[in-house]
Amino acid sequence: MANEIQASASLSITSGGVSASGSKSISVDLSGNSFYQGIQSLSGTTREAVTVGPDITLGGFVLIINRSTTGTVTIHYDNQSADATNTIAALLPGEFTLFKPAAGATIYATPSESLDISVTLTEL
Repeated sequence: MANEIQASASLSITSGGVSASGSKSISVDLSGNSFYQGIQSLSGTTREAVTVGPDITLGGFVLIINRSTTGTVTIHYDNQSADATNTIAALLPGEFTLFKPAAGATIYATPSESLDISVTLTEL
């Protein structure tokens, strides 16, 4: 099969009578049959590796959604600290991020309180 992965992003802004927007969609082949979708519960403010499922090596696309209505979660690459030098996204309640991490990278999540995140990802 071809083009099993569909990824798209768009952003529109309208303020003060002016507007701006950008969007992009791509279709790419899944080289095998490895992908993962699940909900991960994060405890307290403990930094945890984001669950990627068995037999998955990151390198494809990752969608992470903060399912909390009150807590925030920082997504980052470093297990030691979630600072500005390694932060991918700081998600407020209900927000999301879609990105493509480097192959073999480990992604971490640091919540402000116990909360759940949705994780959807694929290898390429």
